[in-house]
Amino acid sequence: MVAHEVYAIISGRDVMNVVVGDYYNCNEVAKTGYGASAFAVEVTQYPVQIGDTYLNGVFSRLVDGEYVRIDPVPTEADEIARLNSAMNDVELALVELYEGGL
Repeated sequence: MVAHEVYAIISGRDVMNVVVGDYYNCNEVAKTGYGASAFAVEVTQYPVQIGDTYLNGVFSRLVDGEYVRIDPVPTEADEIARLNSAMNDVELALVELYEGGL
């Protein structure tokens, strides 16, 4: 079974389309539809849409006349790591309180 991911089709610096597939086929779609300099970028964790921009590896969106960076959505593994870190911080704080005589 082939895993499929989400790709943005980039032409110039513009997101022209967002498609699902494998890299090879999505990249071919980009070149066929928008010319030899067009390409596909994997965006499974990025909430991008047609009309966004891609420049120097960064996605952005025009909001109220200003470009705003589009950050990736954390994966489940990222969220678990963040929550574990937060729990460790809480545990350390409780130990410090306990050892401090409270």
